[in-house]
Parts: sequence; structure tokens; C-alpha cells
Amino acid sequence: GLPKDATYDATSGEVSWTSDFNAATDPQDPSVDEKVYTVTITLRDVQDPVQFTQRSIALVVKYTPRNFALQNFQGVSNLDEGQNFTEDFSVQDDDFPQGPFVIQAVGLPQGANLFQDASNAAVFHIKFSPDYGFVSSSNSGAKTVNWNLILINPRGRKLVTTAQWQVRGHRQNPQVYIPTNVNQGPPNVVFMVNAVDPNGETTPTITVDPVTLGTVTIVPVASSAAGTNPGVKPFNMVNVKWAGIPPTASGTNVSLTVHSCVLNAFGQPTQCVTSIVPVYLNGGAP
Repeated sequence: GLPKDATYDATSGEVSWTSDFNAATDPQDPSVDEKVYTVTITLRDVQDPVQFTQRSIALVVKYTPRNFALQNFQGVSNLDEGQNFTEDFSVQDDDFPQGPFVIQAVGLPQGANLFQDASNAAVFHIKFSPDYGFVSSSNSGAKTVNWNLILINPRGRKLVTTAQWQVRGHRQNPQVYIPTNVNQGPPNVVFMVNAVDPNGETTPTITVDPVTLGTVTIVPVASSAAGTNPGVKPFNMVNVKWAGIPPTASGTNVSLTVHSCVLNAFGQPTQCVTSIVPVYLNGGAP
């Protein structure tokens, strides 16, 4: 018999057939890429219907690849430190609309997550939240991430797409922890200051403005550089000692000005924060 949608013109003796895109494949076996259709032609004599002759013709249909592409995938994306990034894209495969697909990401940064949609096998999602330490000060404000998305359909067709992420850095001010008020002195006042770099890059500096009465010195207590302690951001903890305060200053309110900065790629102070520590000289001693 004739294949589906094939026609035979008895007048011309011509067989015509435009095979569809499924004629060479087997939906249960993706490895099948060719099918043979046998057409048997029988010739009879109208004067002698008992006598006939037959010929068989083999119609070989070979697989023709159809559209296999990504939809809504952004090859170039801009991301920001400290912000959530989400991208949703889908696979259009005319041969296998629902796959199953093998998907791989090569060079995707740590913490980025590529996963398949729970209800649609042809939809995928990417989520990434770069922390404030992802872009370092030496990256000139941004870090480029190049990675490849590899998609393979059930027939083994591979689609490789290059993606580029430009992650913009956001340098944050140091987090400075000071006492809300100090009731000490004269003659001495002592209190602790701790500064933390939320970007996790440099140990913050701490300075205190000079005073008119006595002298102020900074005594290191503890500090941590980047990468020294996993999970601990760089910090600088000091004691501020104000000594030599005359007794005549008792009963007065004074403000000490504390400055804290982080360092840029050239070792220069940046993102400086000024804090005021109120001190009441209550006539006692620490």
C-alpha cells in the first residue's frame, strides 16, 4: 500500500508523496533516523485479470533536522553585587518538544543555580545572588564571567551557547561598632571600636581626631585579614585610650570623632565613615 498522504495517478502512472517530518523517525526510539517504505505496483491486463505482474519500489526517507533552539536566553547580562538575578528560558525542539533534555553549564560561578522547571520539561531557570565579595577592588568596579550552556536533545543533537555576565561591584562602607555613650574619666577614658569590611576584602583602618585636653592613642586588640578565617569578614578591633585629662574637665560632655575606611586597589582609603562617641567625664577612673 501507499504511505500516508501518498497518491497514485492511474493516468500517468506516477506516485507522488511529500513525507512529513515524522516519516523517518520513531518517537519511541530517538536513534532511528531513516525509514524504508515499500510500495508494490501491480499491473493487470483488463482482458485477462488472472495474469498480473508486480514490482516493488523502496522509498527511503531520511531524517531532516528541525528547529532546535533556545528561547529568551540572554547571552549577555548585567548583574549587581548583593542583588538577586533570575533568568527564565525555554527550549524549542520541534522533534522533541518535551525532551527529555540534558543540560550542562560549564564555567558557571559558584553559587549560581541552573535547574529545570517543575512542571514543564522544556523550561529552565537560572538564579544567582553574587555577594559583596564577588567583585574585588582590583576588578576596576566589575567582573566578567564567561560560561557555556550545553543542551543535548534525545537524538544527541548538541547546542552550545556562550554567555557573558558582567557583575558590577558595589563597594560598601565599613560597618563601625562604637559605644552609644561613655561615662569615665578624668584622668583616663578607654573604650572599644570594631570596624568590619562587608565586602570581605580589606582590614578597615581606624583613626581618632586629636583632642585639646590630653592625648588619644589607639591600641590594637584583634584583627583579621581577607581569607584568614573562613566565614569571617576582615575586621579591626582596637581600644581607644584617652589619657591625661585634667581634673578640671570633670562634669563635662565631650565628643570623640572616629574615622574608619577601607582600602582600594591602590592601598588608598575609600568609603570612609565618621562616627561620634559621646563621652561624659564623670570624675571617675576606668
